[in-house]
Amino acid sequence: MTDDDRGRDGAPSAAAGTDRPRIPRLAYLCVPACLSALLLLVFFPLILQLDAASFRAATGRGETPYLDRWLAISAALFVISGLLYAHRVAGARRARRSRGEGPLRSWGARRR
Repeated sequence: MTDDDRGRDGAPSAAAGTDRPRIPRLAYLCVPACLSALLLLVFFPLILQLDAASFRAATGRGETPYLDRWLAISAALFVISGLLYAHRVAGARRARRSRGEGPLRSWGARRR
């Protein structure tokens, strides 16, 4: 395998013809981050308590639980995403072992 077959991080690229599963780690961070940012965008006046008087007059409720709930939902999104990633990595390792290929190497490890 030449250096041209490797990506920026030193791992073989898909064009190198490797059968090693590529698990997109970045997607498991981007999805919960984007959902958390979307919730923040929609509810930011309530989360940041910008207009407490008009919100209380319109609804009769305070906006204090919004920050706590947004943080809890964001944390839950990241935890679920981490669990899904761990499940996918474990499944890839199980599949690799069942084919008799041995354990997964580090993503940046080079072949000898």
